[in-house]
Amino acid sequence: MSTTNTQGPVEISAEVAASVIRQLTQQVSQLELELGGEAQRLAEHVVQAVPEILKALRLHGLVLMNTNPGHAADLEQSLSNRPAALAALDQAWNLDRAPLEPAVIEQVRVAFNGGNYRR
Repeated sequence: MSTTNTQGPVEISAEVAASVIRQLTQQVSQLELELGGEAQRLAEHVVQAVPEILKALRLHGLVLMNTNPGHAADLEQSLSNRPAALAALDQAWNLDRAPLEPAVIEQVRVAFNGGNYRR
């Protein structure tokens, strides 16, 4: 096998080439393993950070609220494979459980328009 450098062609044996490829393959595998670990740590950090962020916002009167009638269990099920979203859902207010008259709850639902009114 030959390759070219700035001084011209260089001959390397198949054995050396195979050794280099093995070493590079091992390095790539190690980097992929490290990247996977970093991704896992980041995901865990996000799951821990989301509730803290929402709690801090709540101190300033900003709340996450589920205005969808009667669908809290469905929402939880649909988010079951998204830990960060479940962490946020744990901090959300559920309008269905608000200490308000049913007519007032419905007025709030209409006013929020499914969360589409955000001024």
